Amino acid sequence: SFTDPGLKAILEACFAEHNADVHAPNLKGVPVLARVGANDQAVPAYHVRRMVRVLRAAGVNVTYQELSNKDHWWWDTRRANDGGVLNDAQMRNFFRTHLSSSFFPRKTE
Repeated sequence: SFTDPGLKAILEACFAEHNADVHAPNLKGVPVLARVGANDQAVPAYHVRRMVRVLRAAGVNVTYQELSNKDHWWWDTRRANDGGVLNDAQMRNFFRTHLSSSFFPRKTE
């Protein structure tokens, strides 16, 4: 089959490994919260720190947090049963701040 060379280049770029720096500028204007457990063995903190550097170099607004003594998934961040990785105070504040902003306009009916 024949694929247009321009389309083929776009498709191949989308599947290229280790080219996050090529795609990072696409997140300009999108708030990013990067969090990682310092003891994470699935996604080492080094990888997240590197991605944060790449995003910042691309002009992306990134907030970074590395939590000591946390692995890939955690339930308790500051106190027992506080929601951990997905729903602790920092996540709720991030959602509240950015989901209610003009970046994500709410439907009005």
